[in-house]
Amino acid sequence: MRFRIFFLFVVVPGMAFSQQLVFPDKSSWTRLEEGKTLNFDLTLSEPNHEVQFSLEGSNGYDMKLDSLGHFSWTPSFDLVDRIEKQKEINVIFQAVLKNNKRLRQPVNFIVFHVTGLRLWM
Repeated sequence: MRFRIFFLFVVVPGMAFSQQLVFPDKSSWTRLEEGKTLNFDLTLSEPNHEVQFSLEGSNGYDMKLDSLGHFSWTPSFDLVDRIEKQKEINVIFQAVLKNNKRLRQPVNFIVFHVTGLRLWM
């Protein structure tokens, strides 16, 4: 009598790929005041030197994210109306890996109005 043993491996979509975008670990990093600069380096949870980062939805806000993941943004003093007091800005951070796998993460920035003297030149 012969026995045959078969192993069945099931790959569930989304479970086999554990790579994730890594943002600042400070809990309030998405809350900004007008005129204050936010800088950070976007990275991946697992080192990968063949990745390009990009940003969607930042049109008109002068956000900068280079292909290496260096992000910088200083919300302008006229971004939030003094009556609104705050404004939500929604963007999508994206990483494209060598195998064309895309990682996308939406981020909601909340920008607060700042009152005070502004010098106009």
